[in-house]
Amino acid sequence: MRLRRASGKTAAPARRRSEVVRQRRVGRTVGLAAAVVAVAGTIAAGWWAYGQRPWVAAEDGLRSALLDATAAAGLTVRQVYLVGRDKAPLKPLQEAVGAEPGMPILAFDPYAAREALLALPWVADAEVERRLPDHIVVQIRERIPMALWQRSDGYAVIDRAGVPIPTARPQAFHDLPLVVGEGAPERAAALLDALALEPDLATRVQAAILVSRRRWNLLLRNGTEIRLPEQGVGDAWARLARAVHDQGLLDRDVMMVDLRLPDRLIVRSTQPLAPIPGAAKNGRST
Repeated sequence: MRLRRASGKTAAPARRRSEVVRQRRVGRTVGLAAAVVAVAGTIAAGWWAYGQRPWVAAEDGLRSALLDATAAAGLTVRQVYLVGRDKAPLKPLQEAVGAEPGMPILAFDPYAAREALLALPWVADAEVERRLPDHIVVQIRERIPMALWQRSDGYAVIDRAGVPIPTARPQAFHDLPLVVGEGAPERAAALLDALALEPDLATRVQAAILVSRRRWNLLLRNGTEIRLPEQGVGDAWARLARAVHDQGLLDRDVMMVDLRLPDRLIVRSTQPLAPIPGAAKNGRST
């Protein structure tokens, strides 16, 4: 009995030590599991929140396992919303985004999608967002066709920066203003902005020809040539608009109007013209 009692007294501390060891092991296991979950959650949250850097640090196996787990939890691509598209072809945009329905949404790389979109001819800027749990939002800003540029090898559609849009078919933009001459694309925006200040008169312009990279001649739809000055285009255009409105200048048989002198209009016609205040006719000052 005494031995049994002694054994009993000896066994109690042993059981307590065993219980302590077991609890410590359980605690370490729980702590490790919590740490793994926390790290995985932090990586996934950071990857989603910033969305600008591919996850390159994780092993492929762990990455695949985590992606499979998130997909099983419902984090898959279900909808892709495209905002801002007008003239850009749809299929290249879809291919550039590269989001397939059902794929793990955390496997989608917004940074790579944006870079691919910016490489497309029609896209001036793009934003790509991954919105949990299941959709992606793509917003693009398209390049805006401003004019047709006649060059030695044909025609090109240009934007406000004067840069040709490679896939834009000139036939589809025949209603745009036409600019002609070497260096014309880079200077076209400033000219067209000045002409737009007199919109009724601007609708009569058929083409703008850059002369010696310095100034513009305009060809109106009725065949009249307008010679603009190198400086003060807006003021000269406003003077012509007043003459057209007040004296009906372009309703006459006018071949050419020279606006290069700031204090007069020089008008050339095939028929004698009635006097026009501030104008010279047939190339001679009055």
